[in-house]
Amino acid sequence: MFGYALDPDTSAPTRVAINIEGVGNFPLDATLPWDGVEQRHPGYGRNHSFLFGRTLPRGTRSVCTVALDANGGPSSTIGCFRVTVK
Repeated sequence: MFGYALDPDTSAPTRVAINIEGVGNFPLDATLPWDGVEQRHPGYGRNHSFLFGRTLPRGTRSVCTVALDANGGPSSTIGCFRVTVK
């Protein structure tokens, strides 16, 4: 999974959490460079992307990505989807 996250309170990289139903919660920092971030959001820099991969057990489960607020405010859901591993 590839994506990016920005916190409007800071230009520092954003902490992201990937939650996989029945598997766990996986926090990571969105620190990878991608020029598309700077093009879409001038002034924040380009180091706000993340790449996540994980082998999953068989079954259907939801996967949600959440951006965590740098100042302890509410988190923002980036998106959720369902995956089926056969």
